[in-house]
Amino acid sequence: MPNNEASSGQRGKASSRFKKWLREKYPRVYGFFFSETPFYIHHFFGLLVSLGFLGGFLALTVPLWKSWNSVPFLGLLIPAASTDYSEPKAIADLRLHILYITGGIIAILTLLQTNWKNQVDRRKVEADIKKNEQDAEKNERDHIRQVYAERRSRYTKAVEQLADAKASVRIGGIYTLVGLVDEWLADSTLELEEQQKEGQVIINNLCAYIRSPFLLATNRAIFEADDIPEEFSEKLLLDQANFHEEQEVRQTIFNEISLRVERNTSSTSLQEKTLWESFTFNFSRSTIFYPLDEINFMNANFSDSKFIREANFRFSKFWGESKFNKSSFCGYADFCGSQFQGPAKFIHSTFQENTWFNGAKFKNSAIFGGSNFLQITEFLEVLFHGETNFSGVDFFDTTIFSNAKFSKDTDFSGTIFHELLFFAGARFDKYSSFYKTTFLGDTTFFKTEFATPTTFNDAQFSYTKKHTFSEKQTISCGNVPLGFSTMLTKDKKFLSRAIIPAGSILISPASWDEELGDYTHLGSPAL
Repeated sequence: MPNNEASSGQRGKASSRFKKWLREKYPRVYGFFFSETPFYIHHFFGLLVSLGFLGGFLALTVPLWKSWNSVPFLGLLIPAASTDYSEPKAIADLRLHILYITGGIIAILTLLQTNWKNQVDRRKVEADIKKNEQDAEKNERDHIRQVYAERRSRYTKAVEQLADAKASVRIGGIYTLVGLVDEWLADSTLELEEQQKEGQVIINNLCAYIRSPFLLATNRAIFEADDIPEEFSEKLLLDQANFHEEQEVRQTIFNEISLRVERNTSSTSLQEKTLWESFTFNFSRSTIFYPLDEINFMNANFSDSKFIREANFRFSKFWGESKFNKSSFCGYADFCGSQFQGPAKFIHSTFQENTWFNGAKFKNSAIFGGSNFLQITEFLEVLFHGETNFSGVDFFDTTIFSNAKFSKDTDFSGTIFHELLFFAGARFDKYSSFYKTTFLGDTTFFKTEFATPTTFNDAQFSYTKKHTFSEKQTISCGNVPLGFSTMLTKDKKFLSRAIIPAGSILISPASWDEELGDYTHLGSPAL
């Protein structure tokens, strides 16, 4: 096949060189054979008339011709007269042949002219079709440019609306912007990357609005009070109205995004699903002063954010990676029934009031390392399907992990439980570590199941508190052996004794030494 293609290419080059040479040396000959309009077309009428006259002339002058024997005419030899073939008969036959030949030549010329005309008509039609296609493509390009220009014009106007003093105008701008995202994603004239790029620009503007400061946010407790003080001034009443309007505006952004994320996650269209999964929503350093319960989030980043008063995420769904790193929850935090489909990160966050994750589901990793929980914290019946990390966390009040399920490796190393701790009924399916964990309050691991080896090395248990491990539990798992630890009180009059994991020790919370950075009154390792 390559050889045939090479030979064809060589013949084409040779033909081109021959045509060029013929055109330069013998232009008339070239024009006769290769002109767009052949010679017989240029002189078609003259040729027909000439051939007609010539044929008629030859047919009429046949009797005047002499020497009929072996007379050549147009390749024919006319037989000589004989007794069987008379001269009149020969003349008639010759005339007939002349007329046949003339008619045949005229017919051939007519066919050639018709064929050439058909070719011209076909080329003309093809040219018209090509021109129409080019015009259509040009019109389509012009139309697409007009559509893009119109979208960008609406985008510019909508962004301006976000700065309007009226809440209704700002909400109208939000609806326009999310509608434009839908239009860009549905635009089949764009590549997927371009669709995503155009959509991400609009989403960035919506996220920027969420991140923008709102000075009245810090007065949420006042504006949402059940009983409004009678001494509220007219200005405060106006501020309260503006506060609630701004709550509605910002919630509208989350609601509109939530609808599309929900549609994306339940969609069978791979194209739409991929685009939404690729979008990022940067809400970092935001001030959140409104509930966000039952909202669908996609790749939401709330890092360094501040949640004024309560943070309500009840029954919300988080798709992709969710970040709450270094965030401050100034009021209670409610994540009950929430679902985290991707990694969830609450690294070095602060929960200042009661925190609830009861019934939450972490389908991927859950990382709370270095966070502080200042008041009651509940992870009751939480499902941790991925790796779980609570290392270095401070729980300053009652902490409940009762009936929680840990399916992958779990790390509580270096964690401090300052008050009551409940792991009753919890289950650890993989490796779990309580290395250097400190238990300062009453602790119960009653009916807790450790399916694989668990580390309590260098853990510290307060000798003044109760630490409950069931005998049945020790027998069932065998990898968390218990032992007795004893310690004299400071006055050395009373002997404290506790059943705790083997190798752990009792400590006296009152013996903390700031200079040494350690407890000075310790019990013996449990044996």
